[in-house]
Amino acid sequence: MSFEFNFLIKRIIFALFCSVFAISPCLAIEEIDETEKNSLGEIKLEVPEKHPFKELIFENQDVTLAQKILQPKSKYWNLVDETGHEFESGLVKNFKIGAYVRMDNEMVVKKDGYAYDRVNFNSVELTTETLLRDDKTKLNVSYNFVRNLDYDNHFFQKFSNLYVDHNFTKNQSVRVGNARVPVGIEGGLSSSKIMLINRGQVYKKFADARSFGIRNIGKYKYAEYDIGWYDSSRFMNKMFQGSEFAGNLAVKPLAKFDGKYGDLKLGTSIDVGDASFANNYSVYTAYAQYKKDKFYWDFEYAHADGAGGKYINDTDGQGFFTTVAYKVTPKIELLGRYDFYKDFNKSDPSQEFTAGINFYNNPHCKLVLNYVYKMAEKSSSDSHKIYIGTRFNTNSLFGDFD
Repeated sequence: MSFEFNFLIKRIIFALFCSVFAISPCLAIEEIDETEKNSLGEIKLEVPEKHPFKELIFENQDVTLAQKILQPKSKYWNLVDETGHEFESGLVKNFKIGAYVRMDNEMVVKKDGYAYDRVNFNSVELTTETLLRDDKTKLNVSYNFVRNLDYDNHFFQKFSNLYVDHNFTKNQSVRVGNARVPVGIEGGLSSSKIMLINRGQVYKKFADARSFGIRNIGKYKYAEYDIGWYDSSRFMNKMFQGSEFAGNLAVKPLAKFDGKYGDLKLGTSIDVGDASFANNYSVYTAYAQYKKDKFYWDFEYAHADGAGGKYINDTDGQGFFTTVAYKVTPKIELLGRYDFYKDFNKSDPSQEFTAGINFYNNPHCKLVLNYVYKMAEKSSSDSHKIYIGTRFNTNSLFGDFD
């Protein structure tokens, strides 16, 4: 097999340059010159003890500058900061606005010598979060300008989120509106939170979807659940022509030790539905997830009799993947994954081996490098893929981006 080594190296260098350029707004935190520092003034601010990104922001940073990053003086910058903009009176108490950009350069060489190189803009998304005066009700609106699906309603399909959350207690909430259907762990995560460039094969085929519905979410020390009824449409297309039930239940057997032996989550989920414009579908999953200090491991299995992904279809198959990750430093993370998928209508499975590095420039920005070796079915050929991508999020605490 000819790998075209020189061509590949040139493309890697070019893509790396483009990716670094793409995240340059994040690098500005470390590149502020002395004049800009002085222009901020000597404002003494108290830094929240439990701020989730306090360690990362303070690492190798000027303390006074880091305080201003955590609690900026300008009310306009607050709009895109974790604190948001506070209103002294009226129905709205707090308002935040943010942007999420996800892009990658994909380079592929197949066994038969076929090769291509392309840049993918997966998400260019604007999101807002509005907290009402009762401190319990939030409105989340997220719009992905570059989502391109073969649907009739091109305007509404670009909404990632359009929902209202109401917290009855600290453990119980109800969500009404359009959001990602919670199937398994990775199937229910937004692309801003998945560890590798792509989802596991089972979730790309079975569960990469958003739907309109009402759900009850419960989070407790020893267990959590997410149960809801949905419209079986996808991305608000052909609505109210069928119904869907999705439930996700997990237990946390090590919770009583308060992290001494790590955090273990064991769970299962089900997604079943019918639609007049498509066949019935059902997806069943089982999963395990373990975290301790710098180490992470997961295993997810899914079986589908008809799939409820971006497009509802009659795919029958099953598969699993397992991921291992280790934080070498606070900014560098190494990852590996084995991913197996079997379509019941084909004789051979599809297997993928992935190795990756994540570089967290700061809490808002991540640079991703993935190498994927795919052992394809006999009808196709093996392939080598290299992805160099970046994810830039102006507000890391927002919920589900696309």
